[in-house]
Amino acid sequence: MILIFKVCNILKNKFLSKENIFIFDLEYNLYSESNLKIKLENIVYFQSGIFLKPDINADIYYLQASHFDEYGRFNPMVMPALQLSNIPQKHLLNSGDVLFAAKGLNNFAVTYKEAIGKAVASSAFVVLRITEEFKDKIHPEYLVWLLNHPNTKGLLYQHLAQSTIVSVSIQNLKTMEINIPDMKTQDLVIRIQNLRNREKELLKQITTLKDTFIQKLLLTASK
Repeated sequence: MILIFKVCNILKNKFLSKENIFIFDLEYNLYSESNLKIKLENIVYFQSGIFLKPDINADIYYLQASHFDEYGRFNPMVMPALQLSNIPQKHLLNSGDVLFAAKGLNNFAVTYKEAIGKAVASSAFVVLRITEEFKDKIHPEYLVWLLNHPNTKGLLYQHLAQSTIVSVSIQNLKTMEINIPDMKTQDLVIRIQNLRNREKELLKQITTLKDTFIQKLLLTASK
């Protein structure tokens, strides 16, 4: 039992210390007046995902919101659902495309990566593709972090489009103004967010191990 608590503290200190290495520079750079402030419609192309029925003999993926976990990782157990020969070229995703789950209240952004395999976004997503002009000015993972930030979601929720399904409209995404710091600062944001996600994941695992151990002790003591 003592060992589990020690492991927990070591991991917490390890990850929090790594975050602290970057945090002072980050706070200054992220809100610098020299940063570029611009509307999303000026830096990305927007495209809605499409609704398609599954194909027999499928060879490419048809991405759904449920295919990604809370850290934006693709579930490797998902199977292809569409045939490449039936898909218009414009709907095939490019590595670095940002997928925003716009329908419902569980809105989140993820980055499509080539390692997933050829894929198409379902109608649950809006696809954001950074323009050639801005590819060297904004990192897709930084854009994902911005879209997932609570402040951003708060702004978007003020303008939710309500029909039969509550959704964030492309128009509201287009007019959203974002802050673009230099690439070094963006890299720091991404690194810290990744460390934070890893920390949360490890703490969940530690909590599960502690609960299992305690329940085992209680069961043994009750006999």
